[in-house]
Amino acid sequence: AGNYVFLLIHLRDSNSLLGVLFWCHCCVQKLKLYWASPFFLSNVGVLCLPDSLNLHKDQQRSNKPGEVQMFSQSELRTIEQSLLATRVGSIAELSDLVSRAMHHLQPLNAKQHGNGTPMHQKQGSFYWEPEALYTLCYFMHCPQMEWENPNVEPSKVTLQTERPFIVLPPLMEWIRVAVAHAGHRRSFSVDSDDVRQAARLLLPGVDCEPRQLKIDDCFCASRKLDAVATEAKFKQDLGFRMLNCGRTDLVKQAISLLGPDGINSMSEQGMTPLMYACVRGDEAMVQMLLDAGADLNAEVVSTAHKYPSVHPETRHWTALTFAVLHGHIPVVQLLLDAGAKVEGSLEHGEENYSETPLQLAAAAGVPWTLHTWLESLRTSFQQHRRPLIQCLLKEFKSIQEEEYTEELITQGLPLMFEILKASKNEVISQQLSVIFTHCYGPYPIPKLVEIKRKQTSRLDPHFLNNKEMSDVTFLVEGRPFYAHRVLLFTASPRFKALLSSKPSSDSTCIEINYVKYPIFQLVMQYLYYGGAESLLIKNNEIMELLSAAKFFQLEALQRHCEIICAKSINTENCVDIYNHAKFLGVTELSAYCEGYFLKNMMVLIENEAFKQLLYDKNGETSGQSVLEDLQRTLATRIQSIHLSSSKGSVV
Repeated sequence: AGNYVFLLIHLRDSNSLLGVLFWCHCCVQKLKLYWASPFFLSNVGVLCLPDSLNLHKDQQRSNKPGEVQMFSQSELRTIEQSLLATRVGSIAELSDLVSRAMHHLQPLNAKQHGNGTPMHQKQGSFYWEPEALYTLCYFMHCPQMEWENPNVEPSKVTLQTERPFIVLPPLMEWIRVAVAHAGHRRSFSVDSDDVRQAARLLLPGVDCEPRQLKIDDCFCASRKLDAVATEAKFKQDLGFRMLNCGRTDLVKQAISLLGPDGINSMSEQGMTPLMYACVRGDEAMVQMLLDAGADLNAEVVSTAHKYPSVHPETRHWTALTFAVLHGHIPVVQLLLDAGAKVEGSLEHGEENYSETPLQLAAAAGVPWTLHTWLESLRTSFQQHRRPLIQCLLKEFKSIQEEEYTEELITQGLPLMFEILKASKNEVISQQLSVIFTHCYGPYPIPKLVEIKRKQTSRLDPHFLNNKEMSDVTFLVEGRPFYAHRVLLFTASPRFKALLSSKPSSDSTCIEINYVKYPIFQLVMQYLYYGGAESLLIKNNEIMELLSAAKFFQLEALQRHCEIICAKSINTENCVDIYNHAKFLGVTELSAYCEGYFLKNMMVLIENEAFKQLLYDKNGETSGQSVLEDLQRTLATRIQSIHLSSSKGSVV
């Protein structure tokens, strides 16, 4: 699938298409990639011209009855086949095809339709520069193609199984798109960059950089001038190019070539050398031109009579306008220091509709810094401007992480958590949760580590709950549990205190309250086995076992239970685990839950239990203390990731 036999056809006679109609019909779906172009497929799958470019019908409409036709049917057929050619064998062949196509398209004076048919420009015809033809030949050249004698009919059809692109556009598509790019920049010559931009649109996987605003070649304009004017034009073009190369030591020589206006001469685009230097952001050249007396406030002319390539959108623009648009702040500073007018041509009282440099700078805005963002957010919060708060919270992602400083911890987090506390607006809460999750970072939550149990007395599991060999009895839920003092006395301070309150001579049972019998049995099993490896803890027992481990001060067992809770945490049970950890005072598990909250806050903020945890002051843990704990955990996280000398060490 996908391996097609493509047709490389020398389109000299339409009869040569008849032998491959079956192939075209099979590939009709593939050829429909040209749905956006003015070309379409006939009912048998043959690529053909639309009615607007059909030379036969156009000649029939334009000729009057009895008038001799301009072209014979065979000539018209040859022209149409040239427009449909997808491959060429040489640059000479391509040059001939383009020349004939342009020659016959210009007199048509075709109107531009919604399908993108090219429109004839009354100002003059388009000229293809040699570099443009070589670039187009690069995309259309077929070294395997055998060019036959054009007088032989029918011409040979060559089948090839490999092509660099799945479907190639016909020549008319190349001409249409390339001419459109040339027309957009108000030029009468198609250059190599116009062809590359056409390839970017027509060929899959082909890309190139956007066209830069620079001085255009004067080859096209010079074709319409006499020898003296042409010489002056080439000298001016050379002067612009010398300045465009960035060599500040060539400024004087370049000025002498620019013409009577000197350093303030304008190109066909209506731009001065200072404007081009501002576009490039060349500070040194801008300074040299200013020192040489360049007019700071010279404007792009508004008339297209003398400068035909002036784009309507750039009329009345100044050098400062170009520097602002391209974001060259140092160049803008140079121009302002030299006295450039921020209002442009408006200061002359002229009426125009172009944006001033000041308007463009305001539209571009100022990049957010952490300080300006925080101050704007603080002011909006103090003024209770909720819509503005929402807009500012959206802009937090534009702040670079390199700008995360102590100010974010000391000023930003308290402010944002205060907004979260005061606002019950779901949109603001959701936006803040996104910010908190972003600040917490993509790294995993710091893991809880097992505590190595201290070496204590150990008995064989055979003695576990053995009545015959025990010397102490615990009463749990009314049921006796037999143990040994020698093991429990060194197990923990809690057991030592319990045993000390009952001398060995006292046969009274030690009653254990608030602990269920199966849980107490797990605690004893942990002590007699010397670790938690052999414990079989059920999911519904882990919380109670954690409470028992905390009560009996068994730190290693407590940490083991915390790790199990951390591994089993999810959006459904995280609030319960957190409340239980806070109730017991288990700080490590509480901190882990807070990290889980921050990392998954975008999801949890929609959870009713989590919202109640944040905002319900009558719960097990007040909302205010929870927010304070979350703020403290997030501050520690930001400190470890962005501000510590060993960034990311905590994670």
